[in-house]
Amino acid sequence: MEMGSRLRFPRPERKTAKIRAAVSLKSYLLRPRFSTAAPKSCSGHDFAPAAPFDMPLQPATPSPAILGEFLAQLDLEWDERPIFLNFFRSDCPWCASEMPRLGEIYARHSDLTMHALAVAVGNDSDEAAQNFARDKQLELPVVTDTTGALKTAFAIERVPAVVAINAQGLVERTYEGATEQLPGIVEQTVFALAHSSEPPEYEMIGNGCAP
Repeated sequence: MEMGSRLRFPRPERKTAKIRAAVSLKSYLLRPRFSTAAPKSCSGHDFAPAAPFDMPLQPATPSPAILGEFLAQLDLEWDERPIFLNFFRSDCPWCASEMPRLGEIYARHSDLTMHALAVAVGNDSDEAAQNFARDKQLELPVVTDTTGALKTAFAIERVPAVVAINAQGLVERTYEGATEQLPGIVEQTVFALAHSSEPPEYEMIGNGCAP
């Protein structure tokens, strides 16, 4: 060996460190960032506090037959397109922040083959629902679930909530509650169902109002 030369050893692989970093990143990205305090406009029995994510309807569950009645109210027919139902309440502060963000996603991908609908629940009248949609500049058809039949059929426990139904009429995903990650998760689901593929799975928790 020549004088002054240095021995060079290969660096050990850091697969374990990379795996830990990936897990940490995923945990960070899916970590909710919100307050669990109930605002005045959504207090008492109307407040649905954050809880571990529990999907109301399991994947591949046929969508309830009552969905067809609501589609008829909007002059829509089942045409084998994915459907995204966006449940909200006009007096829900989390809905007020999330619905415009979701509306932007659907507008941005309006070229994709799908239907995106807004469903007003709670005590919302048709007028209140339409005013909310206008104030938030939602370019979505709005239907009012006055009897609560639709939210009950989909077992919605808190709003905002998004139900993704594939082209075969099967419920693929249900996302309940507001988190910073919700719009990104919904956007991935939109792309997946528009291309007849399975959307990613997420375990998320979010705050919201009782529907």
